Amino acid sequence: MRRSSLPLLRCPRCRRGPLLAESDGEAIHFGPARCASCAAVYPIAEGILDLAGGETRPRRSLAQWLMESTVVARAYERSVRPFFAGLDAESEQLLLRALLAPQAGEAILDLSCGSGIHACRMAHDTGELRVLGLDRSAPMLHEAAHHLTEAGTTVDLIRGEAADLPFGDASLDAVLNVASLHLYPDPAAVLRQVARVLVPGGRLVCATLLPERLQPLDRLEARAGVHRYDETTLRSLCESAGLQRFERIRLAPWIVFRAERA
Repeated sequence: MRRSSLPLLRCPRCRRGPLLAESDGEAIHFGPARCASCAAVYPIAEGILDLAGGETRPRRSLAQWLMESTVVARAYERSVRPFFAGLDAESEQLLLRALLAPQAGEAILDLSCGSGIHACRMAHDTGELRVLGLDRSAPMLHEAAHHLTEAGTTVDLIRGEAADLPFGDASLDAVLNVASLHLYPDPAAVLRQVARVLVPGGRLVCATLLPERLQPLDRLEARAGVHRYDETTLRSLCESAGLQRFERIRLAPWIVFRAERA
């Protein structure tokens, strides 16, 4: 966690801040961060800032439980992600980068970053880019930290909630969200949070699953916590959240779309 990234954050408890680090130096590997407003303390361990803590949350779906398990986190890049990916890794990265159009000096969030593959590539490919990765799953973040160390790349990793993003208003230039929107219990709330933290004109690039033609399969997935949305619904969700200029590419069963904060 970089000390210079803390001003982008706000305290999840009082929703103010700022968050201050008690240790010296730019790179913070261990030590608490404290809210200057309410004095809440949040740990930093192995460079990961934990803003989720041990607070209770609604009952998790089967899909959410799997994504937060150590077994899935360790196998995700080798087995899980390649099985569901609509494109090979290089083509996927080129597409996401073209839609996101990152510029040097920008702050970009990889929301529900998982094992950190996209955040790592963005930080590696674009110099002077501040990349942050947020996920609820501690095992996934530990995998991400391992990948970043191997690649020699710096990304600020944060454990937090997608539906209550711990960032200040208009603090980020872009948000990337890959293969996660269909797992959120309330995607509308997540998109409202994305719109809140984006600067005016800030970009969201999102990849999610389209509904299957076999409706019984959709119903079975929904029971497990996977909710697919058609293009019309996604447009409506974005507009309601304050995200406009919706553009999309369909790569069945995936849809990749881009929208901007009004």
